[in-house]
Amino acid sequence: MKHLKKFNESKSEMQLEDYFVEFVDEGFTIERELNQFKLKYTGEYDFNQTLEMYNDVITKLQAYGKDITKTDFSYRKSVTNVLIEVKNITKLGDVIEITLRGDKIKLIPHAYSIYGMPMSQQSHHTNDEGRVVPFGEIRPAYINAIILFCKDENNRNYNITWENRYGNPLSKEDIRAKVQNANINIDLESCKKVIETIKNNKITPRTGAERMLDVFNNTITPELLTR
Repeated sequence: MKHLKKFNESKSEMQLEDYFVEFVDEGFTIERELNQFKLKYTGEYDFNQTLEMYNDVITKLQAYGKDITKTDFSYRKSVTNVLIEVKNITKLGDVIEITLRGDKIKLIPHAYSIYGMPMSQQSHHTNDEGRVVPFGEIRPAYINAIILFCKDENNRNYNITWENRYGNPLSKEDIRAKVQNANINIDLESCKKVIETIKNNKITPRTGAERMLDVFNNTITPELLTR
């Protein structure tokens, strides 16, 4: 089988997905978020074979020095679910650092959301002659909130929110940077990484975020996000 070849290769060349190739060979779907893997098989599957593959993956991960942080194995006649989560390896270029309640925490971003007004808009009305004409001032595009979805090396969630407490466009005077409603400190170097990560599509945009990218690129600077 394919997985036998993978484990005969040098372990330095192995990716985390390589540990799960037997599941994929056997028809399981695989979903990955950072170092968390969710495997699913819909339909009847032999329990003993599933358990053997599950134990085999865990044994190999441990043998190659991977730190397992979470597992789950759910077997029913119609569907089988397996979850295996491995400690995240924090590489210097991928990591941002925040200070939360006096503790410095290294985080790995994996998704983002942006909220605000994506384009200039102007309301219209119909005059007495039946013509549609502009009404009121044009509203400029702006951003009033950014959420950066992050995990630490143990896969705990630390989602950073930058928002204007009044719901207005982000400004240096009124912006707040928080994790779970607690204020944080984040330095200029980490904010530069945040900007680069979003601009270069290194992480996943959540629903609606992509339509705000032009506004983000034109208005958001590392200095604005630094707290």
